[in-house]
Amino acid sequence: MPKLSIITVNLNNKDGLINTAKSIVEQTYTDYEWIIIDGGSTDGSVEVIKEYADKTDKLVYWCSEKDGGIFQGMNKGIEKASGEYCWFLNSGDYAYKNTTLEEIFSYNFDYDIVYGDLFWQDGDKGTYESLNKNKRVYEKSYWIKFWKSLPHPSSFFKRELINKIGGYRTELTIMADKTLFMDAIFSYSAVCRYIPVCFSVFMADGISNHPSSVEKIRVQTYLSNKLVFPKMYRLYNCYTFLSYYHKLYRKWWKKRKKIKHEKALTVKKETA
Repeated sequence: MPKLSIITVNLNNKDGLINTAKSIVEQTYTDYEWIIIDGGSTDGSVEVIKEYADKTDKLVYWCSEKDGGIFQGMNKGIEKASGEYCWFLNSGDYAYKNTTLEEIFSYNFDYDIVYGDLFWQDGDKGTYESLNKNKRVYEKSYWIKFWKSLPHPSSFFKRELINKIGGYRTELTIMADKTLFMDAIFSYSAVCRYIPVCFSVFMADGISNHPSSVEKIRVQTYLSNKLVFPKMYRLYNCYTFLSYYHKLYRKWWKKRKKIKHEKALTVKKETA
């Protein structure tokens, strides 16, 4: 069994796939397998995959067929994986340098989830983000906030744990990765640890970063939190219900006081 299964999902991103592939095959650490799930690309991506299938024996499985989106593709990759850990490095994202895996595994860990730093690439601008500040990953409040999550390109996830959870919830087309982390930590008591290594360069051009996705993210964040924290959301719904009627009562009370005050003024004027 290899230590790591690298899973790459791609759809019509030939140039991004080439960058991802180069960074994987150039790794100095070799105890890994590589799996590519292509969603039926028509831009030459399949030819790139075939080229790498001939070039390296690390690419143990690939397919190209229409599917239900990125998270269904990632679930298909998990089904074919045999490594102790899974690393989701999708097309366009790439390992930070060719010694990245060697540096990560030099820490000799056995945690459920390990995560490190990330380099965000947004067009010509790049930002190095140290995730060591995310020390509140075991607090519900950290995850319930709008954007908070651990990025999958900078995280290794034990395959056995992913299978226990049941993989990604494909109905959450944007927030399934966040939900998987929350399920692991709060439903399965997963142990997370930070490693001071930059895992990857993450291209900030995905669907979750598109302005048109803001409303969908808001809705799916609510659904995600509701799925993982059902008891808390029952209390929240009760609180919302009571708050609503409390506001109605306050509104009625203020109106009643105003009417009484106006009547009192009228009577005062009439008796003056």
